[in-house]
Amino acid sequence: HCVTGVQTCALPISTHAKGQAGWVQPITEAVVEAVRMVSRRLSAKLVIVATNSGRTALALSKQKYAAPTIALAGRPEVARAMALYWGVTPVHYKAISEGERVLEFAVKWAKSNALVSSGDVIVVVEGTMPRNLSHNTVQVEMVE
Repeated sequence: HCVTGVQTCALPISTHAKGQAGWVQPITEAVVEAVRMVSRRLSAKLVIVATNSGRTALALSKQKYAAPTIALAGRPEVARAMALYWGVTPVHYKAISEGERVLEFAVKWAKSNALVSSGDVIVVVEGTMPRNLSHNTVQVEMVE
């Protein structure tokens, strides 16, 4: 158990196959809450996240956004597990650590599946530090 002010702990959430999505870091949990507010305020058409484990996608799913979420997973088993998450469309994409290429791929995929069009607002959840296990950034983009 965690004691406030003494150590950082992860917040429990439900698990999926092989327990890969069992815990969300407190920073990620806070960012997910911010994504809910930003996406509602800006009437975002889509939320995009690239995830290794599916934890962030599960946390997003639990927020019950009005905007659908595309969750890019580097491993096919993670993408399959995320198919059970509310409001999440999993997409297997091997190069999820390649930053801008991931966003370009996700937007192109979303356009080809009629989820977004030019002028729509999208919200992107991402990590910015190489060894950071949490998603700590919310980015707002307008589809070109």
